[in-house]
Amino acid sequence: MTLMSQLKEEERNFVRFVFLNFKVSPDITRRFFDGVFPPNFLNQTINSSVCNIIKLHKGKQISSIQLNLLRGVPGTKWTPYYHPMPVGTQEKNAAFVETWLKDDENFNETKGSTLVYDKIKQCSCILEKSNSGLGKTVTIRHIAFKFKQEGFDIVSIESPEDIIKYKTNKKQVFLIDDVLGKYDLSPILLEQWIRINEKLISCLDK
Repeated sequence: MTLMSQLKEEERNFVRFVFLNFKVSPDITRRFFDGVFPPNFLNQTINSSVCNIIKLHKGKQISSIQLNLLRGVPGTKWTPYYHPMPVGTQEKNAAFVETWLKDDENFNETKGSTLVYDKIKQCSCILEKSNSGLGKTVTIRHIAFKFKQEGFDIVSIESPEDIIKYKTNKKQVFLIDDVLGKYDLSPILLEQWIRINEKLISCLDK
């Protein structure tokens, strides 16, 4: 092993630089951060600053990745501060629903669709699964239309974050196809659901 005394001055400065940046600084920074924002109370600190955090994100002072890290802290509450679906997205969603409505005209009620409808009346979330091509998608869309007749807005989404993002005080039914992957389990999609599971439960219960 080479001793520091055997190194040239330039090499010794490089070693000092490495230790300072990768050994000393992270530890000092972590101690300072934990002193200002104790880990056990980090969620409370975030909750008291949600409005400011959202403003920072809108002003592009923090990235979406950084925002999602904060949203992933257990015990944080973000739902009341998100805005309804943008107008352009609303129009796109309405166009999807209109297309589904034409397909639904030929739908025949089955024991399965009745069972799913009854089950979702008893809970806030349901997962429908079966082999490919057996009508899962048309079934959940048909059930969504039944809820629409009861005053619910149909919201077609692509990720679990969209539920939190577009949740309002109105009655809504969220539809997402291929929840964990189209033909096989996607670890990335599974991680998305796990990461915000507590927030989703809280959001759907409301």
